[in-house]
Amino acid sequence: MAKKPTIREVAKAARVSVATVSRVLNGQQGFSSQTERQVRQVVKEMGYSGGGLARAVKNKVPKTIALIVPEVSEYFCGSLAQGIEDAARRRGYVVILCNTGADAMYGESYVEMLRQQYVDGVIACSIPPDSPLNRKIRETGIPCVLLDSISYDCPFPYVKIDDFQGMYTATKYLLDRGHRRIAILSGNVKDPVAGWPRLEGYRQALRDAGVELDPELEAFANHFNYESGKTAFEELLSRNSSFTGIVTCSDMVAAAVLSSAGKLGIRVPEELSVVGFDDSQIASVMNPPLTSVAQPYREMGKAAVDILLKELDGATMVGSRVFPVQVVERESTRSLE
Repeated sequence: MAKKPTIREVAKAARVSVATVSRVLNGQQGFSSQTERQVRQVVKEMGYSGGGLARAVKNKVPKTIALIVPEVSEYFCGSLAQGIEDAARRRGYVVILCNTGADAMYGESYVEMLRQQYVDGVIACSIPPDSPLNRKIRETGIPCVLLDSISYDCPFPYVKIDDFQGMYTATKYLLDRGHRRIAILSGNVKDPVAGWPRLEGYRQALRDAGVELDPELEAFANHFNYESGKTAFEELLSRNSSFTGIVTCSDMVAAAVLSSAGKLGIRVPEELSVVGFDDSQIASVMNPPLTSVAQPYREMGKAAVDILLKELDGATMVGSRVFPVQVVERESTRSLE
């Protein structure tokens, strides 16, 4: 069975942008009659159907952005989705949510759906840099922006935070309050987005403060969830190394620390100061409320839409965005007098 041509292949053959092909086939304006004839001729010669495009035009389905995310319940933030949807709606787009599940198990089926049912663009959230899903998305020819990730193989523009600076700021926050024995529950060091950079941010903050690094104070969570946090904290405690503060790679990992500490009679913040990462919605309702590194989720979502729509408008050089972060102070930390 012959492979169906993608919209990107049509655009290349017609020597126009993907956005121009989209506008021609959607009956929009912004191109010459000669360009329209050229695009339609290539579409006919290549047998391009656009999947659900004809149905979308006929039924006047709104312009659509597909938002691909892993494990909505644990990794996805409502503020991020709200930022994406607000920005998309203002520009006349609707957003459909595609949850790939753990390890992107449903990712390829969603990509096939995108191939068959035409969407204008894709925002892919937290997809690992080496994931084959990135290549699958690229093969569809649909413009894509990565959110909270990068790709090794595909030159997609991206929107993310400065993860190094984020953990550096969290560690310095405790250092500035008199802590010197500071532990870390880090993400996987093989993760080049939120694993290794955050660990290095922690280490650099200690170096800059003249504090000697202690490998006994570093433990690693395989994932950013509660179970991984609990396991990593138990490993850290088993080493019998003293520490007065701990920085964590996510709020869910921090939640595991608060829970385990409570069961063991370790008082927070009197005996242990805890800093989370993300400032997700659960941070303010933990006991005690969690001091956390805040990601500007809403602004990041809006930026991802802006970049994607620039691509759809035919921009050839679309830049990425890296956002700074800040610590939101609550009741899980204290200064050492």
